[in-house]
Formats: sequence, C-alpha cells, structure tokens
Amino acid sequence: MAKYSPELKAEIISKYNQGMATSIQLARGYNLNSRVVRSWIQTYRLQGKIRHSRNKRIFDTDFKLAVIDYYQTHEVTIAEVAARFDLLPGQVSHWRTLFKTGGIEALRPHQKGRKPKQMKSPKHPEKKPTSSELSENERLKAEIIKLKKELYDARLDAAILKKAAALFWNSKHDGKR
Repeated sequence: MAKYSPELKAEIISKYNQGMATSIQLARGYNLNSRVVRSWIQTYRLQGKIRHSRNKRIFDTDFKLAVIDYYQTHEVTIAEVAARFDLLPGQVSHWRTLFKTGGIEALRPHQKGRKPKQMKSPKHPEKKPTSSELSENERLKAEIIKLKKELYDARLDAAILKKAAALFWNSKHDGKR
C-alpha cells in the first residue's frame, strides 16, 4: 500500500469540505482509489485530524478489552470505534473476532514466529534416572515401551526377510520352468 503525504491528504480533504468536488471526482483527479479518499474523509470527520503513518504500536490486553467493550456497549460502527481510539478498523474487527473465539487469553500478547528447534547435544547426553528412582508403575511403563519397540523391530526384520526371499527365489528358479 502506498503512503501518501499529509499535505496531499489535507489538500484533498479541504477541497471536499469546501464542496469543490465529490470524493469520486477527487480520486479521479489525483489518480487515487476512491475508497482511500473516502476513508481519509471519514477519519477526518470522526477524529478532526489527518492520520499520519507511524511506527508499529503495541497494545496491552486492557486497552484491547476497553475497545471491544466500547464497541459492544455503544451503538456505533467499527469505523467509528477505530476513529475514536485512533486505530484501524481491521484491528478492532480482528480483536473482536479473537475475543469471541478465544476469550481474554486470545488477546494477550504471545511470542511471534516459529518455536526454536530443540536439538540434543551429543556432548551432553540426557541423564536417565536409575531404576531405583522410578516408581514401580513408571518402571513397568518404560519396560512395556521398550518391549513394544523390540517387537516392532522384529516384525519389520521378518517382513524384510520374507520380501527378499520371495524376490531372490523367483529369480533363481525362473530358468528351471
């Protein structure tokens, strides 16, 4: 999305307020999208100022809840709520959706990005607890897991041997038929 200077926005808004042209005529005259021009005009009407581009802002959970509460308790549009709190309408809508689906917990800030990969270092192997440290149930569970793994490996070996025997047996006896 292109960024427009505050001077250009002020010029377009003043021409609209003076009745020189409609928002569609101004958009065509300046080669802009009419929706963008209408949003500038609406923001100016609601806030009384022109929105400038700014750096990324971080909002706490209490502020998000206050915005959602204001929207739900007053009969106003999302655009009016956004203008009142100096936000984008998409932010208010997104917060409202998050609140409906996940409650307050969804509005809390959380770490962005992918979780770091957990790599085991070969220099420092994990210390396994001794059998005396484990309770009887834990020891039996560990033994069952170990036996299941051994059984799986044995079945896999048997299946591989059967397949190999079938392949080699057919190739040896093809000439004798």
